Amino acid sequence: MGAGSLFLRNRRQQGAAATLTKTASATLTAAEVIGYDIISAGHASSPVDLDLPAANAGLAGVVILIGNNGAQTLTVGGNFGAGSELDVTLPLGAGCLVWCDGTNWYALNATVAA
Repeated sequence: MGAGSLFLRNRRQQGAAATLTKTASATLTAAEVIGYDIISAGHASSPVDLDLPAANAGLAGVVILIGNNGAQTLTVGGNFGAGSELDVTLPLGAGCLVWCDGTNWYALNATVAA
């Protein structure tokens, strides 16, 4: 079992998932990505940009579900993969799963057409 799977299993055994809500663009802190399982972000009239903290050994095994609950797009930035500058842009109702291996952030998302 990978570190991410073990992390999720351990968090679920501790009780309900901890959710953080963001309504404005922000750079997430290490404490936020470690302390929350779900980040729900969005705004009624403005796009929201969330930037993940720099990947490091202290974040290895962190797994977070990020969802867009606003009327505008949500962009998640994290230098995904090996030093790339790619962002994940989520329309209303979409989400992505992000995880850190201690060196890089990775994202898995599927956007369902309306």
